[in-house]
Amino acid sequence: KELFLDRKKSVHRKQTYISYDMYCRLARILPLLSDDMSVPAFLDNVLAHHLETYSEELGELFRRKTPKTF
Repeated sequence: KELFLDRKKSVHRKQTYISYDMYCRLARILPLLSDDMSVPAFLDNVLAHHLETYSEELGELFRRKTPKTF
């Protein structure tokens, strides 16, 4: 609950899109889990966790795609 259902204050936001079906599923589930959780806030938490969890793998993929400069 603390990891994904905690609303973090954010000043800057950028609009993005998910499928209508995914939005509906999340909008139906989230009120049962937390009174104050929006779909965008939940997705922000999930994506932040994913990027942190897989930072080494993502870094390796980035290094493979980046040309060597020396």
